[in-house]
Amino acid sequence: MLPLGIFFFCIVPCLLPAAAVALRGRGITMPPKRKSDKKEDPLFVEEEGSYVHEKESARYVGGVRRATGGNFRCRHGRGVFKSPVIRYEGDWNEDEMHGSGELRFLATGDVYRGQFAHGMFEGTGTYIWASGSSYEGAWRANRMHGIGTYTDVDGKVWNGKFYNGTGPGLTPFAGGACIIDKTASATAEVEKVVGEAQQAGTPTTAAA
Repeated sequence: MLPLGIFFFCIVPCLLPAAAVALRGRGITMPPKRKSDKKEDPLFVEEEGSYVHEKESARYVGGVRRATGGNFRCRHGRGVFKSPVIRYEGDWNEDEMHGSGELRFLATGDVYRGQFAHGMFEGTGTYIWASGSSYEGAWRANRMHGIGTYTDVDGKVWNGKFYNGTGPGLTPFAGGACIIDKTASATAEVEKVVGEAQQAGTPTTAAA
């Protein structure tokens, strides 16, 4: 039977909202500083044109800018963000992952490398599960969507057009049933795990 990892795409939309709590829409509030009062806010340290921000076990080092329409600084440009849950290194646009970068899920060992848009996997990228399975290709709104290649832990390869996270009609080069024919029971189980994790507000893992 096809490993559960092929359906793990359901986990990504679960993990991203958890990461988004730390990553998206969190402007780094800070009034304009004068030389005389820079030491009054220990959370910000100017460092070679970038800022170091440490708060609630999270740390950001990188470019910042004054947010559009607001009197606060936000992550913008190239930077590294790390929390107990994720580590992201790449491009930022007004406090959102936007451009190219690498996002690591520290609890699971999974990693995504590729393009982002407004804090989501969008464009072309590669997602590698800790088990060794992987997907390389097109993404839309955190889902495998478009032309891509999925390789499972046994080395079987599916190549073709994915739609909203699934590969209807795709058959591995080595032979076998179509991906969509093996989704029913595994998808139901993954959705159950994801639902419980969303209610608890914490990221979850599943064997790929």
